[in-house]
Amino acid sequence: RLFNLDTIPDAEHIDFDKTPPSEWLVLRVPWRTGDNSIFAEEASESHAEALQVRPGAALLCIERQVYVSTGYLSYSITRYPASQQRLRAHYDTSAIHPTT
Repeated sequence: RLFNLDTIPDAEHIDFDKTPPSEWLVLRVPWRTGDNSIFAEEASESHAEALQVRPGAALLCIERQVYVSTGYLSYSITRYPASQQRLRAHYDTSAIHPTT
């Protein structure tokens, strides 16, 4: 995860081995908006080694950007071996179309 140190300078001095960055961010900064992108890519040599897959293997990637009123706060991209993942979305339209 990358933090915009102009927006949140405290992040420079935090030991994120002891406190996960997402947990620290939620407790420390009242952010309100963000974007998530989900996409696939082929594993580069370095990603393949880190994830213990072959180079070129399919990866599921989640890219996150978080904003505050003053601008960009943080950016992260997480990669997972696609063969080990499943995405699920639940939809509930009962508030829009209540049963009678």
